[in-house]
Amino acid sequence: METPEPPTSTTDTPTDPVADYTLVKLADVVDVNDNDLTDLGDEINYTFQVTNTGNTTLTDVSITDPMLADLNITITCNPTTLAPGASVTCEADAPYVITQTDVDNGQVINTATATATPPPGVETPEPPTSTTDTPTDPVPGITLVKTVDATEVVLGQEVTYTFVATNSGNTTLTGVLVEEVEFTGAGELSQLACDPAQPATLAPAAFVTCTATYTVTQADVDNGGVDNTASATGTPPSGPPISDQDGAELPSNPEAGYTLVKLADVVDVNDNDLTDLGDEINYTFQVTNTGNTTLTDVSITDPMLADLNITITCNPTTLAPGASVTCEADAPYVITQTDVDNGQVINTATATATPPPGVETPEPPTSTTDTPTDPVADYTLVKLADVVDVNDNDLTDLGDEINYTFQVTNTGNTTLTDVSITDPMLADLNITITCNPTTLAPGASVTCEADAPYVITQTDVDNGQVINTATATATPPPGVETPEPPTSTTDTPTDPVAALSLDKQVSRVEDVNGNGVVDAGDRITYVFVVTNTGTVVLTDVSVDDPKLEALGITVRCDPTTLRPGASVTCEADSPYSITQADTTAGRVVNTASAVGDAPAGVVPPTPATDTVSTTIGSPVPLPVRPGLPVTGAHGVGLGLTALALLGVGGAMIVVRRRSEVTISRG
Repeated sequence: METPEPPTSTTDTPTDPVADYTLVKLADVVDVNDNDLTDLGDEINYTFQVTNTGNTTLTDVSITDPMLADLNITITCNPTTLAPGASVTCEADAPYVITQTDVDNGQVINTATATATPPPGVETPEPPTSTTDTPTDPVPGITLVKTVDATEVVLGQEVTYTFVATNSGNTTLTGVLVEEVEFTGAGELSQLACDPAQPATLAPAAFVTCTATYTVTQADVDNGGVDNTASATGTPPSGPPISDQDGAELPSNPEAGYTLVKLADVVDVNDNDLTDLGDEINYTFQVTNTGNTTLTDVSITDPMLADLNITITCNPTTLAPGASVTCEADAPYVITQTDVDNGQVINTATATATPPPGVETPEPPTSTTDTPTDPVADYTLVKLADVVDVNDNDLTDLGDEINYTFQVTNTGNTTLTDVSITDPMLADLNITITCNPTTLAPGASVTCEADAPYVITQTDVDNGQVINTATATATPPPGVETPEPPTSTTDTPTDPVAALSLDKQVSRVEDVNGNGVVDAGDRITYVFVVTNTGTVVLTDVSVDDPKLEALGITVRCDPTTLRPGASVTCEADSPYSITQADTTAGRVVNTASAVGDAPAGVVPPTPATDTVSTTIGSPVPLPVRPGLPVTGAHGVGLGLTALALLGVGGAMIVVRRRSEVTISRG
């Protein structure tokens, strides 16, 4: 049997599909500038949570946020399909940066809308919206800084005040205005010139600069300065206006100060081109007000001039700042000997003045002049020699005395001390030279004297002079150049006279043939007494006897040097033998001469001659003892004694010869 088509039956049970969803928007602030404020430049990260609260599946889930969209910020939801009860968090691809407007408004209000598509035939619900209100932190602020381009008031100076009003908050300020609050200057302050012009609108950190100028008056200096206070006012987006004040103090710093310059002008009164005794110094004193206050009662104190009753006058005695006055002494200062000796005139003056009341009195200034003098140390020495003719022979010779004096004169312009004389020749004889006084003012002299005379020596006579040099020494004041010590030499001439005498004698006749008479073959012994009758020493004394020399007989003198008055007996080394010619002649005649050398420069003595004649046929005389030679320290006395005795003996011989052998002198 054919199977029939199976029957079907359909039921249509209706469901209740409901489409619905919610939107929750979140705002997370990032404090970019890390100032603990939500303000300009900070960022807001927005997230959007969509939840399917219906019982149908939603597709094409998306977010619309006009504020972010205006900034080209995209919001992405992933996934975009939501089963009932499911959620998705949609995110913006960039944060929102808070603007100045947001800060000024005090908040960032942002609304977003979510959209989604329900299944077909299911009613589309109203898209949900979500709004965030992120508060910002508006902090209005204004700061005024007022400065001046000077540190203190100076009379007549133009100063510039600068006013800088700065928006120191984080909100915009409108109607910003800078104004003077208080000004203490005695003059007029100029109008403010501002950039930008007032009233101004200032964004945070923006500023307006205003300037004004002012010319300082003397009253400002006197009042101690100028104070200037100003205010800056501005209106924030909300709340009351805000303001700030600042002042600029321009002190006058009243300071009293003055200087003193002392000048010394030298007048060469004696016109010697030196600054020395009797010259004059004209002092002037220039006082200058170097402070910024008026000075009164200007005066000068100068102790050195005051001691001389010299008055100093200042006219005027009141000085404005910067002014000067030259004060003058009513008489010059006359340079003293002490000033010359010191090499300078040091003089210190002090200026005094009175500042205004309340102003500290400065230390009075001093000024010192050091006027150099021209100390010249110099002196002369004149040595004098006065001869005393002790032996009263009208000759300057042995034993006479010389009295030396030494005149020292100060020819410089400084005082000399410790005046003394050095005389080596006198010092060797322990003769002391005394100067009294030993201090000499310029132009003064002192005569220094030796405590004993100088006794002329034989050497002095032989030299024909006594040359003696002395040196004067003296001490100038400290710092003055010591001059070359002057010397003075005296040349005292002596009277050197070279002279000698000869006494030729027959000391013995040897009777060779023993017949008792003088005749041929007998031998005669001659002696020669030479005496220095001058005032100088004679050297190389000798006797020339031609008759003896012809026979090779030598006459020897020992010594050959004779001091004045000394004698020497010279002897022939052999006797003379009487010849037949002598017998024929009837006598033996023999002449000798004595010579000697005088000191250099002295006229040599005239040779002394003496002749002895022995008569042939006369009785042989008795031997005669001749005079002895005399030398040494007692030569003068002994020589004179010997000469005296010789004279007597000679006379005796002559008498005896005449009475016995008729010996005669030719």
